[in-house]
Amino acid sequence: RVQDYVSTGGVVQMKFHASDSLRPGQNLDGGSLVEAALDDVQLWDNVGDVGIDEQEQAIAAVFPDPADQLLNVRMDLPQARNITVRVTDLGGREVLRKAWGNLSG
Repeated sequence: RVQDYVSTGGVVQMKFHASDSLRPGQNLDGGSLVEAALDDVQLWDNVGDVGIDEQEQAIAAVFPDPADQLLNVRMDLPQARNITVRVTDLGGREVLRKAWGNLSG
């Protein structure tokens, strides 16, 4: 169990380090090739409920991805919400911001 090794909090950070022989004259004479992979990491904490009421989340579908000229946004909103859509390019720069106001349905 995770809590047997570290105190559990809101953030978990893991570091994985793979290294190679970089110096001639040491192990593998500087000629090894590192291949590292990480697969099937599961963290379980059986803390249970913390007393916060569940909130319904809006479900959205955006297609096609990636988009060139036309982008479709389909939303299922269980209750009215103020909606703002931001579109970013591959570099993370915002290229469009559209405030749609209070929507439901």
